Amino acid sequence: MFNAAHVDGYMPKADADATMPERIAHAYAFFQAIHADLRHGGNQAYYSPVSDNIQMPPFAASAESVPYYSTLAHEHRHWTAPASRCDRELGKRFGANERVFTPVGAVA
Repeated sequence: MFNAAHVDGYMPKADADATMPERIAHAYAFFQAIHADLRHGGNQAYYSPVSDNIQMPPFAASAESVPYYSTLAHEHRHWTAPASRCDRELGKRFGANERVFTPVGAVA
């Protein structure tokens, strides 16, 4: 047995089950038109009020496109809260505390 990465010239076959989901054109265009500071990387989705950006895992990490865009829409909801946008007060509905990501040590 050898690690495939250690065999010169070996090219593994593409995994038929590992397919990237297709983008939904109208959803992609909609979110691009909003012009939020959208960043991709890591494995968590959140809105950071400190840096005023939406962080999403890479699109290719999604098994399906609908859950990706659903999560992206949810994070855009948080993005609308600042006074410079919709001046929404988060966390008051149904008495629940709104969960918005704030980095450790940051002042909210």
